[in-house]
Amino acid sequence: MKISVVMPVYNTGERLYKTLVSLLGQTEKDFEVLLVDDDSLDPLTIEIENTFCRFDPRFHLLKSGGNNGPAVCRNTGMKAAAGRYIIFLDSDDLFMPEMLETYADALDKNNARISIGSFIMRDVNTDETSLFAPRALPGVTDGVFSMKDLPIDGLGRWRSMPWNRMTELSFLRKTGVEFQNLRDYEDVYFGFASVLLADRIVYCPLDKALIIYQVNDPRQLSNSLDPRNGISAYEKLLTHKFCDDEHALHQIMRELVTGFQSMLDRSPDAEYSRTCLAGAKRLLEKWTTDTFFDNEEDRNRRSEILQMII
Repeated sequence: MKISVVMPVYNTGERLYKTLVSLLGQTEKDFEVLLVDDDSLDPLTIEIENTFCRFDPRFHLLKSGGNNGPAVCRNTGMKAAAGRYIIFLDSDDLFMPEMLETYADALDKNNARISIGSFIMRDVNTDETSLFAPRALPGVTDGVFSMKDLPIDGLGRWRSMPWNRMTELSFLRKTGVEFQNLRDYEDVYFGFASVLLADRIVYCPLDKALIIYQVNDPRQLSNSLDPRNGISAYEKLLTHKFCDDEHALHQIMRELVTGFQSMLDRSPDAEYSRTCLAGAKRLLEKWTTDTFFDNEEDRNRRSEILQMII
């Protein structure tokens, strides 16, 4: 088996059908799809899952053991995966026909651990689209690289989401990287830890979008997030052995200070925000100093967080 596709499913309804059809049309045929149902109640979702598994032997239905959230679903799928490579996809997005082939070819040709690709963001309300590509660094990201080759903004070059990358499954099992058991921000630890540990990363062609990521659906969890979970994700990252490396520590803390306001903006509750702020201050005071960051912009961001009151 070449590729395992792991897909958490929870009441996605008719959008699940279109998602799975776009997998059927892949130019790469050697793959399995592990649909990990998170206790869906929607009859249409259940019918679609059963239909695809009944008529295509590459599709398999697993259960998360309750309504546990996407982290448990992805970890369940990862344990059952039989492919050389693994990719974690969402049940409401769409995939270009050459998606799996492009990701896998990049891994094959470069003996890489992770291949990362571009995607299109589509607003489901307006149908407006935008291309999002990893930020290039000439002489580095146009070949095989690792996080040690990138500056301290390295983690911000592709974000933490798990679905714009394909990973060597043996690498994940060897390192023990899994999704953190949180209701949201569960992909932060997985997304950042995996690339910090990988010795060989490669970009797919940046002008070639592989996924259509659909946004602004009111049913999506990402419209409202608990920022306290974001702090838990950074705390877990900071306890890992890769933080013994000063450069990796700078990359993590830089991502925290640049992304902190976004965490607050998506918070549904003032108390959540206050707890998040207290956590961010605790991490900054423990892991950084006034002179920790080399550039003034990041030093100012750090200072603003420490002085902030909610």
